[in-house]
Amino acid sequence: MFSVARGVLGPTPGGPLTRWHSHIVCVNGIKRGLTPRPDGTCPEGARKAQGSEMLHLWFTQDVRSAFAVHAPVPELCRDGLLTKKACHAGAHRREM
Repeated sequence: MFSVARGVLGPTPGGPLTRWHSHIVCVNGIKRGLTPRPDGTCPEGARKAQGSEMLHLWFTQDVRSAFAVHAPVPELCRDGLLTKKACHAGAHRREM
């Protein structure tokens, strides 16, 4: 995963292949944000904010899945990069 500072747009040397994204996080000052609690709230002293942009690079055998926003479970399983248990548990997932 690559990331840039909060508020900075990630470079796109690969054009549409370089799929930057961000998440809503709980921040306290300039520290890196944390995922909100399951109920969507932040700990005392923290506030919700747009997190910094990030880009994932997955070591699969095809470009389409290599730059997926979420783990490309079928391709990672196909390429032997996940355990059989993880592949079975995530067999229904198909997110990119």
